[in-house]
Amino acid sequence: MNDEMNIEAWGAEFLASLRADRVYRPLTVTAGITDAGCAGLHVDGDCPDRCRAGFTFGLDAQGYERSYPCPRCTPTYQHARRFNAAMLPVWAHRVRRDWSGERTWSQVETVAKAIRTGNDNARVYFGDPGRGKSFLACAIALECIAAGMSVRWITWPDLLSSLKDQMRDDKPIRAILEPINRVELLMVDEVKGIATPFSSEVAELLIGRRAELGRKVVITGNLDEPQLWAYLGDRVRSRLTQAGKTLEITGEDRRAQGAA
Repeated sequence: MNDEMNIEAWGAEFLASLRADRVYRPLTVTAGITDAGCAGLHVDGDCPDRCRAGFTFGLDAQGYERSYPCPRCTPTYQHARRFNAAMLPVWAHRVRRDWSGERTWSQVETVAKAIRTGNDNARVYFGDPGRGKSFLACAIALECIAAGMSVRWITWPDLLSSLKDQMRDDKPIRAILEPINRVELLMVDEVKGIATPFSSEVAELLIGRRAELGRKVVITGNLDEPQLWAYLGDRVRSRLTQAGKTLEITGEDRRAQGAA
């Protein structure tokens, strides 16, 4: 091994060295809910003797012992941490299982790859409620999380309400938005309502600024296209359309179908 560390080679060496006389409980991942009430993942199981809290040890090119990520459990735990940090809606666990309609999952993978690679830094989905915009956005989020990206899901009404509460302590709005802005991909769901000076300021500071800086964002809006752009404002519109693609999601009301 060298200082650059070939993870695949290390993983093969590690797995080949496991004791044959010990039976390990395989790592399992179960769906659940986090303390914040969002969709979460819980990991359980054993890891081999050579793993110490997610790290194993080997010799580098100079013969010194160094620690490396455990190829057996580290990817699983890292994925679970990314998933839990994303704060996806509780129905996120069924998105892939229930995926249906005219879009195949391979198309979701294509969109997620375009976002990850920077070919599209923004995606905007608009249309009437119940058409599957949030479902599609969550599918993209799941693919990006699986690929190693940090993701955060927020609903627009909840964001505005939370910001108003926190600003009562005289905390600057930019400082409140900073933790949200650190993620690689921001998912903004359910943009709707009547624009106010406050909502316009948040749209400019969060969505417009991300698009201007090339930071990735996916937006869903329960408005038609003219209403959506009127709500977000001309500057945000210009930055979003330059950064990526806008698409209307049409079809039947899936919520009405489910209630029938």
